[in-house]
Amino acid sequence: MAKSEFAVEHKIVALAIIGIIVIAGLAVWTPAADANRLDVSGSAVETVDPDEVQVVVGAETQATTAAAAQQQNADIISRIRANLAGKGLTEEQIETVQFSVQPVTQYNPQTGASAVVGYSAVHLLKITSSAISRAGEYVDAASVGGANRVDSIAFTLSTAKEYEVRQSVLGAAAANARSKADGIAQGLGVRVTRLVRASEGYFYIPYAPSPVFERSAGAPTVISPGQLEVSASVSATFEIG
Repeated sequence: MAKSEFAVEHKIVALAIIGIIVIAGLAVWTPAADANRLDVSGSAVETVDPDEVQVVVGAETQATTAAAAQQQNADIISRIRANLAGKGLTEEQIETVQFSVQPVTQYNPQTGASAVVGYSAVHLLKITSSAISRAGEYVDAASVGGANRVDSIAFTLSTAKEYEVRQSVLGAAAANARSKADGIAQGLGVRVTRLVRASEGYFYIPYAPSPVFERSAGAPTVISPGQLEVSASVSATFEIG
């Protein structure tokens, strides 16, 4: 090999090595703003007693005409409202959540056609009360008035109590996130200097027992409330140094 060719070859190799070094340096370099940040998440759970009950009751009636079905239904709902008022509930605590009047059809396999054979009327009321121990009384009062639908019972949190519990459980989740960040920073030999950003999540499910009840004749319906599990999470990014 000629000396000039040897020199050119070594020059190319040298440039390639320099290129690799430069590329490698660029691959591991990260802006300080990102390199000095720590992402953590915290969580918390609290078990609380409900302070509100929501009961959905009502009537479903059928008749040969829409007017008759609606009138029968109206008579029952009127008695239900009167009985619930007798339990101390106000008009504001009893609201209509569903009302419908629809035809009832029957299929004829011989003709392959469906014909209207009557009409069905449905009227459902939602009862909201802070007297959660009286949920069974409300169901009984509605039943005595002629209710044949008990669609749901839910023990939940009032607006005021939900706000209080939400603040508490989110605070605990945030403290958990900060504690994790401090622990990690200490283990790395650095310290948390400031919070960069944070986001939160909050969740709970009302306690809803089955709306199917059995009771002996004359005995009142007793519906016992269960506790609610409220959970929260906080994701946070801290700057460390």
